[in-house]
Amino acid sequence: MKKSIMSLAVAAVVAAPVIAHADATLFGTFEAVMKKEATRSAELTDGGSSIGVTGTVDLGLEDTKGIFYWEQDLDVNAGALVSGSGEAHLGATGSWGTVIGGKFDHATITMVSDYTDITYQGSLESVDGFDLAPNSIAYISPDMNGVTFMAGGVFAGDLGPQKDRQVDAYNLGVAYDANGLYAAAGYGNMKNTKAANAYAVNENLWGLAAGFNGIENLDLRANYTRQNDKAADEKTTAWNLSAQYDIENTALYGVYGRSKEKQANESKESYTLGAAQTMGNGAVYAEFVGFAKAYKSDPSTKNTFLVGYQLNF
Repeated sequence: MKKSIMSLAVAAVVAAPVIAHADATLFGTFEAVMKKEATRSAELTDGGSSIGVTGTVDLGLEDTKGIFYWEQDLDVNAGALVSGSGEAHLGATGSWGTVIGGKFDHATITMVSDYTDITYQGSLESVDGFDLAPNSIAYISPDMNGVTFMAGGVFAGDLGPQKDRQVDAYNLGVAYDANGLYAAAGYGNMKNTKAANAYAVNENLWGLAAGFNGIENLDLRANYTRQNDKAADEKTTAWNLSAQYDIENTALYGVYGRSKEKQANESKESYTLGAAQTMGNGAVYAEFVGFAKAYKSDPSTKNTFLVGYQLNF
């Protein structure tokens, strides 16, 4: 349950008695996971706990208010925040849309790559590097009969000894979500860290996502992303399929994904099967995560069975 923690009224230091208001809400997730990987002992780990504050500020404008958001990962085993993690941004919103600046996920992540990420701890094949990008600015349109678009840029200054481009990256996305149907497309481009007239980062990415939830209690989703890394001369593709069936407060779900690097001629395959029981703002769940193909040669990637407990407020 979200808790209101702050309500302020500050008089302006001018003759006119202008009053400004701010409201903030504390929110968070505490999550612990007991997991057993093949050939390894069981381990109790943090499952992605975080804490944050979000709120609005009265700007004295009829149709526009200021907004802010801060979320930080924390580790329940360490009893401490995780440095450098999480999302933070500030901006303004109104009937005209929303503008934010800071560190956040761009459209190719929120509309496409993460669309099939329906598990708690399971697998997802992705080649998208626009997650939690700092130095970012974005505009998000209002909902227009189910259609929303987002346009953003990354302004990171000069990351090397030479002058970079003014815009180090840009990201565009559009999504339709109505009448039991979902469809989205996104495109992103990065080019920065110039040295000796060459860019250390020079890549583009595009992706598509689609879903259908017109059948009662059933949710079907799919996505596809393709990355062209010109600096590394590598093209990588990834796709995922997911399905979830709900029986009152019980969810049965699965995700299957594959990715392939063209030049390296390497393919990866992963899947997750799970069941979850929600209880108000909490949940318990069990998942099996399997890995195949190139994952088999990675000693850090093992088939895993896990049980988790999550509390949200």
